[in-house]
Amino acid sequence: MTNNHTKQKTKSSAYHPKRLLKRILATWPLTPVQIIRRRIDKSNQTVLDVGCGKGITMDRIKNRGWSYRVGVDIFFPYLEECKQLNTYDDCVLCDIRNLPVERKSIDLVLCVEVLEHLDEKDGRNLIKSMEEIARHQVIITTPVAYEQYEYDNNKWQQHKASWKGTELERLGYQVTGTGFRGFSGERGIINRWPKWLKPLLICVWNLGSILTYYFPELAGDLICVKKIEM
Repeated sequence: MTNNHTKQKTKSSAYHPKRLLKRILATWPLTPVQIIRRRIDKSNQTVLDVGCGKGITMDRIKNRGWSYRVGVDIFFPYLEECKQLNTYDDCVLCDIRNLPVERKSIDLVLCVEVLEHLDEKDGRNLIKSMEEIARHQVIITTPVAYEQYEYDNNKWQQHKASWKGTELERLGYQVTGTGFRGFSGERGIINRWPKWLKPLLICVWNLGSILTYYFPELAGDLICVKKIEM
């Protein structure tokens, strides 16, 4: 009786609206992570995750047969968490404005939701530095007009700049978009409307990617990919 009740409870919990939405979004082809997975060159063997945080993106991308994965971040507690979860082969504590990595030493350089944490000048210098380090690809994602302040007792979480797709296109990146601009962030629609509407708004955000993938000027998040010529 207890076992049957437990099985029934487990089965029903799997179809809870929030869990069901999470499952659907995990396979939705137009989330930033899914787009990144498709755009990564299969020949890449080594990857540098710049401003890796807790390693969430690397964990979601999963192991693609890479021979070496390294995460760098300025916030030590995040790197400790990455080490505990064995997300990377190496973790490096450093300021990403001065990356201690040799030129043309890494196949793929990832910079996921990091550029906006720097002012525009430092952001441009970081892009230049990543392109010098990369042998094959640089992949950048960044939210558009997304306000965020300090959290996790980490002052580096504050957003300082907002990039447009046209700016990154001028730097040689192929830019696609996800979500609708104005939905995310401290003052975004998702956070300002009633909580019971949040699952619906998240669905609208993701369905909007069908349009903003091709029209990134309307997007809330940009995925930017550049092939590096050796």
